[in-house]
Amino acid sequence: IILPKSLTVTGTTVSTKSYDGTTAASLVGGTLSGVVGSESITLNQSGTFANANAGSSILVTATDSISGSTAANYLLVQPSGLTGNINPKQISISGAVANNKIYDGFSSATMSNWGTVSTGVATETLTLNHGSAVFSDANAGTSKVVTASGYSIADGSNGGLARNYVLASTTTTTSAD
Repeated sequence: IILPKSLTVTGTTVSTKSYDGTTAASLVGGTLSGVVGSESITLNQSGTFANANAGSSILVTATDSISGSTAANYLLVQPSGLTGNINPKQISISGAVANNKIYDGFSSATMSNWGTVSTGVATETLTLNHGSAVFSDANAGTSKVVTASGYSIADGSNGGLARNYVLASTTTTTSAD
């Protein structure tokens, strides 16, 4: 009986990713130690985060494989002790609509729709909280800029956790008369 030779993987790092709702991890930089002579063995790197949520130093399990004409002569020893980061996904506010108003000497604005955020991850939703809205000035006019501000996000439904997301801006603009 000829037993396969163990190959070790060194130098592996985990690529940082933005939250995408999956545990898929991208491993890079690994090299094989123990290949006999000039045999050509290819290292295919992949891994899995311990959980899909945004965070730092999350444990990653390597699921590397090898290929090549003599790959069956080797037993791959997976790298261990790997950790990686999942950054919160950046999202933007869209669809804000301000109401027209009659001149009253004040710049305060009312909104018929404070807007929404789309996570873009499966069916996850978030709650969008808002603050206040103002016209660019108190004078009469058409298509005046209205700035809505004080936005924040909270947990939604279908697994939508606010900690996995970050607003690109806590303000948005629209226009009204």
